[in-house]
Amino acid sequence: MFLEKILSAKTKEIESIEDLIKKYKPSNVEKSSLINALSSDIGRIHVIAEIKRASPSTSVLKKDLNIYPTIMAYKNGGASAISVVTDKTYFSGSYDDIIQVKKITNLPVLAKDFIIHPLQIKLMKTIGADAILLIMRILDDEKYKLLYQMAIESGLEILVEVHSKEEIERAMKMPVRMIGINRRDLDLLKIEKGITEVLFKYLPDEVIKIAESGIEDVQDLNNLQEIGYDACLIGSWLIKSNNPEALLKSFYNLSTSKETKSMKPFVKVCGITNYIDAMKCVELGVHFIGFIFADSPRRIPLNKAIEILTKLPKKAKTVAVFKNNPIDYVKEVIAKTNIDLVQLHGNEGFGYIEKISKPVIKSFDMTKEDVSEMVKKYRGCVPLLDLPKDMSEEFRYYAAASISKRQPIMVAGKINLNNVERDINEVKPMSIDVCSGVEKEIGIKDHSKLEALMNKIRR
Repeated sequence: MFLEKILSAKTKEIESIEDLIKKYKPSNVEKSSLINALSSDIGRIHVIAEIKRASPSTSVLKKDLNIYPTIMAYKNGGASAISVVTDKTYFSGSYDDIIQVKKITNLPVLAKDFIIHPLQIKLMKTIGADAILLIMRILDDEKYKLLYQMAIESGLEILVEVHSKEEIERAMKMPVRMIGINRRDLDLLKIEKGITEVLFKYLPDEVIKIAESGIEDVQDLNNLQEIGYDACLIGSWLIKSNNPEALLKSFYNLSTSKETKSMKPFVKVCGITNYIDAMKCVELGVHFIGFIFADSPRRIPLNKAIEILTKLPKKAKTVAVFKNNPIDYVKEVIAKTNIDLVQLHGNEGFGYIEKISKPVIKSFDMTKEDVSEMVKKYRGCVPLLDLPKDMSEEFRYYAAASISKRQPIMVAGKINLNNVERDINEVKPMSIDVCSGVEKEIGIKDHSKLEALMNKIRR
């Protein structure tokens, strides 16, 4: 079986990977967001164009592949992103290819490899990748969560690859933003085109949906678009083409237009203080449920939070919110609640953050002049741009929107039924964080407002 062979090869590679990391200087090339690129509306399905010299299913594709003209052809042809296969043993890839591609284009670069160890992620960060691939087929839940968390902390976006309903369910145990359906069975290396339609219904509305492997005609592209896929990853067809630029342009000239749509953001409801409100969030499909442990009128005692959390279904994703709390207290909350994410609203620095064992959301005051630089500085965290209480919500529509064009962000502050649609359309956030906008009194949610908000976001 192919997977057994390549995983054996990867295990051997990892033995010397630290020496390889030392070989490269950390990349200082500016990052590009794959999520943003695939979320933008171009009227048609996005194409992620791939660099690979060989494939175990088709042998050598183009051994003497010239990176520069290929990337320029992809860019001029209208590709939204670049995928680079770095495996050397079976795909004749190279880590140097990513460094070269990043020097040529500002399109986001996905590093494709069989990642099974944290050091591989460290290497991908060092050479300048914007995103990595995590393959559910080769990872158990514990390893998946470890690698996912490390990638986020390293400032890398994640495309999670699946091949079954069960793998989708496992993947969604983390706050996934992009899921790729691989039509190739990695054991048998056979293409199963029908799997993209079969599995599509199990994909959450909010994720960016990507079809991978075996795409070799415009009709197939149109079919994927009609099913509802946002993007497709194309490798062999483009590599074998004598004119990949023309081939890409033909996709857009011959493929049918799709209706304009915006990516639906994740929704976090914060300030939960009771089980009834928490369960209503679960019932309505709220993605993240927030419990405040900082000084606040909505602060929840730890014992009460534990009582609520133990009753919630496993699918519920939860967030613990802190503001300059002692790090030992943060660790205690994590240990006793097994919360999914931590959200920080104070002046917590890197030394503080690196002691936290969960993915971190870091809040920034969007009215500060240096907010853009601070977001870049804390690239290992999910940025939350918060609007102070004394500022007009109009500020968000240009301050947060300008940063959202460069990388995925969360937004918070004065979000309610009257402005949520404008936030989605103008700021285009990855996630919205709502609290008082769906309350009937402090700490008590108004279920009719909450339901109306979720309905507005989904339509």
